[in-house]
Order: sequence, then C-alpha cells, then structure tokens
Amino acid sequence: MAITLPQLRYFLAVSETGNISHAANRLHIAQSAISHHISVLEEELGVPLLVRKHRGVEVTAAGQRLVDHARAILRALDIARDDLRSQGGRLIGQITVAIPYSPIRAIGVELLQRMHDAHPDAVVILSEGLSVYTYERVIAGTADIALTFNPPPDDLTTRIPLLQEELVCVGTPELLGSRTEPLDFDDLAELPLALLHLGDLSRAILNQPGQLNRFRNAVRFQLASVAATLGVAEAGLACVLVPRTLVREQLDSGQLMARPLQNPTPSRTLVLVSRQDIAANRLRETVAETIASVTRDAVNTGLWPAAELLI
Repeated sequence: MAITLPQLRYFLAVSETGNISHAANRLHIAQSAISHHISVLEEELGVPLLVRKHRGVEVTAAGQRLVDHARAILRALDIARDDLRSQGGRLIGQITVAIPYSPIRAIGVELLQRMHDAHPDAVVILSEGLSVYTYERVIAGTADIALTFNPPPDDLTTRIPLLQEELVCVGTPELLGSRTEPLDFDDLAELPLALLHLGDLSRAILNQPGQLNRFRNAVRFQLASVAATLGVAEAGLACVLVPRTLVREQLDSGQLMARPLQNPTPSRTLVLVSRQDIAANRLRETVAETIASVTRDAVNTGLWPAAELLI
C-alpha cells in the first residue's frame, strides 16, 4: 500500500503536538482516524514511529527520520503548487526566511515593504534566530531561505555571499575609556567580556584550549540571547564583541563606544543559503533577489555601517 499525503500530515501533527488527541483537534478529524492511519504507516514501513505513553506519544528515531522526510515532501508540494499558480504573472505563495538579529534590524522592514509593494499576494515570514539556528532550519527544511554568518561547509546548500563585516569591542566609556584606537585581540583578556554562546567568535575562543585558558577569567557571561548580550553591555557589566550595525543607536548617543580589534581583526561573512535539492521557484528567486537588493542599499546608504559588499 502506498504512503499517502494525509498520512504524512496526520503523522506530522502528532509529532508536533506530542498527543494524538491534540493532533485530532488541530486537524478537525476523529482521533480514531489518526490512530488508524499511523498504524497503517507503521505497518507499511515496518518500524514503530511512536512510543505510546500515559500522557501522549514520543517519536522514535525512525519516526524522527520520517518527520524530516515528510516536511520536505509537503514543502516541495507547496512550492510546486505556488510556482504553477504564479505562472500567470502574479507572485503567489508563502516563504519562510530564517534571519539573525542584526540583519533583521538592518533590512527586515525594508524587505517586507518591497515584497508587499511589488507582490501583495506573496506572504514572506521572517523567522528570527541565532545564526547557527537559521542555517540548521534550511538544512532541516523548516525554512526556505536563510541568512547566516560563516556557515559550515556542506554539499546540500546553494550559497550567495552578501557582505563581510568586522566585529568590534563595544562597552560603556567606564569600561573602555575614552581612547578609540584599535585593541590588540589579546588585550581582550584584560576586559570583562560577555560572549554570545553560539556566536562565531565565542566558538573560536571557547572551543580552543589555548584561547580558553587566556580568556577564562575575562568571560563573565555566556549568553544565548542577542538582546541579553546587548543588555549586559548597556548596563556596564561587560564588553561585547559585535558588529557596529547591532549597536548603531547606542554608539550615536554615546551610551556605548566601540574600539576596533587587530592582530587579528575578527570578521564574519553574511551568506544567503538555500537547499540545492529543492527546486527553485519564482517566489524564492524573487525574495533572494530582493534580499540582495536591500542589503546593497543598506550598505551604500550607511544603514549597515562598516560592511564590505560582496555582491
């Protein structure tokens, strides 16, 4: 018996809610119907997909693999439908763009505005997250496009480098003083630091024993939130290593100051990433082109300061 699309949708709903009853309520169908379809799926595949527990269900390892496949299959069907519906001229459909905090501040509103003005029937969802997570979402198939910094090498994605920007040391005048000349990277060990736990620079410091030993006493905070990292800097609790665009208003007001870094000068590259095994469509191509356009304009007008365009 062939696997059907309703079976995949029912199974995804159960995996996402962790409960057959909740999935039935979401889908507005009988609980017994979902249970039957999942039993048929398990019989067809020859592996258990769920472990039944007192308060719900838990997806097995085989079930998680099916979750990944099902999401990719259903998303590919959505893309095909929207692409064919858009052939008449209007751009129709929905696309999810996973985007980190600093790019969403620099170009997020302009991206939405341009897409809405030019293609009012297209729905663009901006999903904010740390850079490492935006990349993982494209790999997992839960986002169509991602903006990410310094993505790891892979054979799965198509990449367009957009810009390169330097990271600077930012803190209150009380912590950094009034001098503005560059700091040697090693001098950071003399300052109280807050590091974004999954950021590129923090991984470079914390994952290398030599670096970790040198910075052990300097790192006061490891945070998994950009907002909290900025809050620590604004409160004068520690210095942070961020691009200028992230603290543009605080630098302009004098609340914070920035000092460049040298020997070495840390930088990061913003890359637009999409899955190469998922066929491109007009909507994805249009959004990618618009992202490139608004990025170019943001750098050229100074809205994204101290960045070097790569497009």
